[in-house]
Amino acid sequence: MKLEIKLVKLNTLFNMEYGKDKLLVKDTTIDGTTPLISSKGKNNGIVGYVKKKPTYEGVISVPRTGTVCFAFYQDQHCCINSDNIVLIPKKQISIQEIYFIVLLIRKEAFKYSYGRKVTPERLRETEIPDKFPLWVYKQIKFDFSEIQKSVQNEKVSLKDKKWQKFYYSDVFDIERGFYNKRPEKEGNVNFIS
Repeated sequence: MKLEIKLVKLNTLFNMEYGKDKLLVKDTTIDGTTPLISSKGKNNGIVGYVKKKPTYEGVISVPRTGTVCFAFYQDQHCCINSDNIVLIPKKQISIQEIYFIVLLIRKEAFKYSYGRKVTPERLRETEIPDKFPLWVYKQIKFDFSEIQKSVQNEKVSLKDKKWQKFYYSDVFDIERGFYNKRPEKEGNVNFIS
């Protein structure tokens, strides 16, 4: 039996608003405990930690500036600044579905440039499937949240470490790709260029 999929607008699953926290990187502190989410494209968008009561948890942050549309799921308490649009689920959504939606949002980045910024109004129009393929539910085999929390909550000092130079080749096997032309035939192996 084939799965009948229709496209629905993103606002059928989420309420959207600009991040409420008027905080900047300079507001982060060494002893802050609440992650501050900005438009950074790494580390789940965390630019530092602040001494402030968290505003959000269980939401998707979508950068409007910087790494535009590089969405992240914020599974822990955090503050999100106005460089982001925050997607707040209207109902319970599984973690697999959330991560799939995050990837779909990231694929929309090509639509936004200097003359066309990401806004809640435009993001609401993004279309997603009303049902998700079964493979979405098979991708995540263990709970990432425990690993993420343990890494993010750990205070690591870099001052008491002994540093030395190293070559990437000491740690990794580095090889050139062997094929630099897109295959003409359709197949079932991903082609990375």
